[in-house]
Amino acid sequence: MALSTLTSRIEETDKARFISFCDSVGLTSSDAINLFVKAVIREHCIPFEIKAEDPFYSASNQRHLMKSVQQLRDGKGTAYELLEDDNFNMRINRKKKSDLEALYSQLGMTLPEAVNIFFENSLLVGGLPFEVRLPRFNRETEKAMQEARDIMSGKVETKSYSSSRELFDALDSE
Repeated sequence: MALSTLTSRIEETDKARFISFCDSVGLTSSDAINLFVKAVIREHCIPFEIKAEDPFYSASNQRHLMKSVQQLRDGKGTAYELLEDDNFNMRINRKKKSDLEALYSQLGMTLPEAVNIFFENSLLVGGLPFEVRLPRFNRETEKAMQEARDIMSGKVETKSYSSSRELFDALDSE
């Protein structure tokens, strides 16, 4: 499986807080992003709700932003002083990256924007913004799944049929 690199820009303090959180739960930041990517692919959507109640949209933050924009217009600052961005690099499978770019494009955003939304929501909820768990199946289903894996890997030999008629004739003769 070929891996590809995904680069996203985030605030330096958010990056540090995100990495700190990941460390505290035994994940690398790349593992956490890959969990997010797999959840997006599996669910065909961002796996958490994006709400207007986000603190970014609060009245006080909007006033602060408008004041900062006005200061820039008045020549009292430079754009790069508003955010202290840092680079974040990760490796990702090329096909997965392409699929994600197509998915997020349909949602009107870029892959780095989606990753930043994931980071922001992780910080907002104090953890991964979706449930991470192993699926639980009953014993019979688990046995059937293992048998299917064994058949696909060639560990178990199976009879094949050239037509459905041949299959039904074999079943009738049992």
